[in-house]
Amino acid sequence: MSILSVLEQQKLNKEAVDNLEMDFALFMRSKREEKMLCTKTSQAIAPFLLQKGFLKKRDCYIRIHGDKLLQIIGVRTIGQFGIYTYVYPLYDLFCDMIRPKSYTHNLIGLNNTPMLYGRSPEAIAGINEGVSMFVFQLHFDDVIHAEIELLHDVVFPRLEKCRSGCDAVSYNYDSRWPSESHCLAHNISMYLRDQEIEKSVQSIKAYITHVLSDMEYSNPDSRNLTSDEKLHELLNKACNVENQFEQDFSALNSLDISLLLYDAIQRDNRRLIDMKMQEATDKNVAYIKSLFHTQIHMA
Repeated sequence: MSILSVLEQQKLNKEAVDNLEMDFALFMRSKREEKMLCTKTSQAIAPFLLQKGFLKKRDCYIRIHGDKLLQIIGVRTIGQFGIYTYVYPLYDLFCDMIRPKSYTHNLIGLNNTPMLYGRSPEAIAGINEGVSMFVFQLHFDDVIHAEIELLHDVVFPRLEKCRSGCDAVSYNYDSRWPSESHCLAHNISMYLRDQEIEKSVQSIKAYITHVLSDMEYSNPDSRNLTSDEKLHELLNKACNVENQFEQDFSALNSLDISLLLYDAIQRDNRRLIDMKMQEATDKNVAYIKSLFHTQIHMA
């Protein structure tokens, strides 16, 4: 069944559901059913992805492409069931993948919690408002066939062109969630890698503001300040900390790292930034290789 046929059938199914009293049990699946469906979907997309150089880990497929970008395609059950795609920079200064609680473990299916990030093939293709074709479709074999078409015709060509940090930011961006997308910490690393200094500074400021909104500001004298005033105060203190930049980033929180990066940018200290990015890259690439006990092709 073609993608258009699936979408038309999905529309009919949705209209039928809308005419029902909201019987949520219709959409409820047991964990066993979810696992079976997840496995079935993962097995269906395997031949195409393995042929394209992806390696399988549980229900996720990954490859390293372009400028040390980890490209991920997998299946999730939490929230909206379906296929997701994501691009993660292995030089991310904010995340050490080897830590068991690292959120990247969700990205590559190592944690029990399914991955919460990523975009659907429908979102990448700009169809169906980005909603997975699985949602209102009862004939899953037809949906899987249509999803494989999208992976082949739309998603993979986009991933092939995704080679730089800015490419990855664009690929991951979802206009429905702009604040969430713009505050992701690793956007900072991707812009820095591509020498997009102004964008990296904007991302640092956005990320710090995001962090401040989620925590009580530690300075009692500043609790009545606005977010802009708190940000300005913090950035003014982000100076004379070059010696701290030599520390292991895994010992620092994301706010400290943001401030250290801001200071390094103001000082035009590219050497320190590049050094830290290389440390992150070496550690994360080694960890990914250890997961598969094999050499991973580095495009």
